Amino acid sequence: MTGYACLSLLDEVVSVLPTPVRGERREERPVRFAILGRPNAGKSTLLNRLLNEDRAVVSDIPGTTRDSIDCDFIVDGQKFVVTDTAGLRKKARVEDEVEVFSNMRTLESIRRSDLSVLVVDCTRGMEIQDYRIITEIRKAGKGLVVVLNKWDILPNKSDKSFDHMVKELLEREPMLEFVPILSISAKEGQRVGRVIQAIQTVYANCRRVLGRDRVAESFANFLQEKAPPSHNGRVVMLTRACQIMVEPPVIDIETRTPELVDESYKRYLLKKFYDEFQLQGAPLRLNFDRKLTLRKDEELEQFTESSNSVLAGVDPQRHMDRKTRER
Repeated sequence: MTGYACLSLLDEVVSVLPTPVRGERREERPVRFAILGRPNAGKSTLLNRLLNEDRAVVSDIPGTTRDSIDCDFIVDGQKFVVTDTAGLRKKARVEDEVEVFSNMRTLESIRRSDLSVLVVDCTRGMEIQDYRIITEIRKAGKGLVVVLNKWDILPNKSDKSFDHMVKELLEREPMLEFVPILSISAKEGQRVGRVIQAIQTVYANCRRVLGRDRVAESFANFLQEKAPPSHNGRVVMLTRACQIMVEPPVIDIETRTPELVDESYKRYLLKKFYDEFQLQGAPLRLNFDRKLTLRKDEELEQFTESSNSVLAGVDPQRHMDRKTRER
């Protein structure tokens, strides 16, 4: 099914939904997130800390958690559903049918969650499997928060350790520049509250309606600042831009030659949109089409439920600058 066919189907679905009565309060659905990571990264410890009870089995033996566990909890009136997952292993290390099923359940937990929290053992650093998890999260169009766990036992720690580690992460995966990265100790409870704050911010960013006029104005400024490069002597013209989806946020860009838009210029536009709208953690996507899909802000708002309680106390415009993140 093409993108246009999917959007047309969405329009049909929205058209038959009952129109909300102004002032009517709808029950807020909980924020659903998955805790992911390699075996023994501290996922179950973080879950127990968030729940303030020993709901999951904690062990130093990798692979203790073999299934996905759903738990509900409330913070300041906001409902959450968290899924603690079995650690994703490399295929070569999946030894039996139970682990195969656990990996499948983990991937399914990504798809049915609003966002994922990737727990990394900072004493080992990010490995290939962590980046594979990030790829799966991105494919599913879900939000992301990265947590560097076991910060209390990081060897030779200094005031510069966090900056150095983040720099190494960005060298291997530049897209992490747009993702909240936190250092915590789930075992000791250090900065665990920041994880909930980051989840709320990312969740809000995934559902934001950016504003049709503001997107158009910002896009025009980006083009004026840096025009798209020509391709084999052919001029590449980008004419208009409009947000067409939320969860994940998608911006449609009109051009007669979408196949000629340079990849480096796509990255330039993506970074500019992230910086302009402060969409940290959200899986922003850019579509380049010959015919622009125009959507009103009111239409986009129908694609998502009201989230006033999630936004309470959260400023989605606030920039989570890497230099000011918790160390």
